[in-house]
Amino acid sequence: MNNLRYLRQTIIPQFGKKGQKKISDSKICILGAGGIGSSALAYSAAAGIGNILIIENDILEETNLNRQIIYKERDLGKEKVYLAKKFAGELNSRINVSAEKIFAREKDLVKFFNSCDILIDCSDNFSTRFAVNSAAYKTGKPYIFSAVYRAEVQIALLNPKKGPCLRCFIKDMPNENLSCADYGVFGPAAGAAGCLAALKAMDFLSGISKEENILSIFDFSSYCCEKIKLKKRKDCPVCSGLETDANKDFSFLSKMRKIIFNFSEKNIHEKEAVNLRIEDLESAACHISKNAEILLFCDKGIRSKTAAKKLKKIGLKKIRFYKK
Repeated sequence: MNNLRYLRQTIIPQFGKKGQKKISDSKICILGAGGIGSSALAYSAAAGIGNILIIENDILEETNLNRQIIYKERDLGKEKVYLAKKFAGELNSRINVSAEKIFAREKDLVKFFNSCDILIDCSDNFSTRFAVNSAAYKTGKPYIFSAVYRAEVQIALLNPKKGPCLRCFIKDMPNENLSCADYGVFGPAAGAAGCLAALKAMDFLSGISKEENILSIFDFSSYCCEKIKLKKRKDCPVCSGLETDANKDFSFLSKMRKIIFNFSEKNIHEKEAVNLRIEDLESAACHISKNAEILLFCDKGIRSKTAAKKLKKIGLKKIRFYKK
């Protein structure tokens, strides 16, 4: 079986046994075991990538089942991260699979980046994607950006330290930090995104291709494909090296018992007020005391609600909305 399991890929001339040895000795992190992540995991494990870390914090819900094909109906209500680990281990007993049940903040992502050769970002919201991008910049590690919107798939190998990075072409977070729960997704499109991410990881790890900074867009409603060469922005809040919230030290928050986060462009004349962009919330939150009182303010309430949801998810409870 040793010679047969990977035969169909080792007979590819540019990959061969050397490529197989390289991916077998490598470690990847898969952030998110949802629609994209479950597909990326299945094909990464089947291909024999030797060490896989799965990072996930959600439980399996019925609405997941149209696209997260590694799970079964009887798994509803269970932790996805452990289900995914069990699936990958049973699919390929020769690889090492580990799991972290955690809501990944930037400081956690830095640790994960340092422990692996490449990370596949399968998250479904911009705040997490921006945190991944910042962590990649800080560690100097490349990562695979993957996203799906209805029937459209986007994928790119990014190396923020060299630039361009994700924030070069998506500078600011959209006003509404939506996910597939809001705009919908076709299951096969999410599966295709995961397959492409796994293939790009194999290309990178084996040395077949290290094509960076090309955003590939696949529109499966029209079956068209487009490639965009990404360009570095001089005013990028991450990879330009400018002093921004993306690389700001938030350690001062650890001493504060009351914090007002202002996500608006308007000034709040309160000594506890901290002007913050929603995409930098994770960087700030890791310094906040569990007993701190947190007040949130923005113009329309959308960003405050997004922030409240994220802060509660990481264990902060004393949260309310600030009113002038």
